[in-house]
Amino acid sequence: MTKISSDELAVNLALSELNECTSFDLHPLIYFRLTRPLADDCRLPCLELKNFYRCGSAFGVQYEVEPDLSYQINDRLIESTKTEYNEFVEALKKFPVKCDKELIGAMNK
Repeated sequence: MTKISSDELAVNLALSELNECTSFDLHPLIYFRLTRPLADDCRLPCLELKNFYRCGSAFGVQYEVEPDLSYQINDRLIESTKTEYNEFVEALKKFPVKCDKELIGAMNK
């Protein structure tokens, strides 16, 4: 049992579920790992999360966003290689059509 927002929540996860995403991932939880089932009259103590996690003055969830620039068009790179690209395209235009099949076969090896 844990106490978050003055609500008591019971979270029962199997060992295989601990690494999966659950709705409780946004809240800091501390799990009791038990070796056998508890007796019906037994209750686990509520833990004060402030004793385990640092608390700040901000409230809510903080995200850090990092853009994936791997698919962004790099104009400077395109401009610096434009001449070589145009030369390559012109060379391909001069390549004999009858050799296309052989070229594609060599490229697929």
